[in-house]
Amino acid sequence: MSNIRSQEGIIGLYDILGYKNFLNNNSFDTAVKDIDNVLKTIANSDKYITKKVFDIFMRSHNANEILVKKLLRQMKWFVFSDTIIQVSTFKKDERPGNKYNKWLVFLIASLVLNRYMFKSGLPLRGAITTGNFLFRKLCFAGKPIIEAHELANSLDLSACVIIEEAYNEVATLINSTKYENVKKLFNALIIEYRIPKNNKSTNKDNQNQKSLFTLNLLVPKALKLGIIKKDIDLYKYVLNKFEMHNKRVNEKEVRKVENTKKLFECLIDFAKTGKIT
Repeated sequence: MSNIRSQEGIIGLYDILGYKNFLNNNSFDTAVKDIDNVLKTIANSDKYITKKVFDIFMRSHNANEILVKKLLRQMKWFVFSDTIIQVSTFKKDERPGNKYNKWLVFLIASLVLNRYMFKSGLPLRGAITTGNFLFRKLCFAGKPIIEAHELANSLDLSACVIIEEAYNEVATLINSTKYENVKKLFNALIIEYRIPKNNKSTNKDNQNQKSLFTLNLLVPKALKLGIIKKDIDLYKYVLNKFEMHNKRVNEKEVRKVENTKKLFECLIDFAKTGKIT
């Protein structure tokens, strides 16, 4: 235990929705092949995530590819069955500029992951937290991990939310920068949305809906807005992602589909008007 030390940093925890359904309705070989493609994408960021993060990062920030690759190498990914954990740690007395870069790359990498998984028919629900935690190899402990796990499990849709403490920390860092394009990206990247909760929530205040800071999967736009002309088209689009890989959508999953559709409607309106309705 002497080798395990407390570290400050960022935790992202994501669950794959319908994973048990996915395993039950596919042969072992098919399931392994599909999930292996996902794991390769997560593990080998140089081939996918680095390029995507760099493309988005460079639109708003005067950075170079070497810096982005360095920050992504420092970030760790772990996969346990249907759970993906993203970790970025801060050094003791980390300079605000370094924290700012780590936060921005972390959020963009989370955006890329969530969007890729949704497009691949394995929608995620997740939460991003910050604070002190114990972390060594495959050993995790600490309040931020518990918070991320409980918050992610309470979501009744496919979405990634950010706890208020984490949002306030990164917002302070972003607002102190001289890069106006970064501020513009950040304000579009995270919106405040009334997130529907499931009945598993132990907090009575969280059982129906709560306004939470939510990652905007349409930044930069992930859907060709012109294709989605009616609500039924958007519903079918979301339903298709929940049904991919022979997954069966039961009553509980239908509610998640409907709630995800409503979130996407809001994000589309936000992309058009710059306002949350």
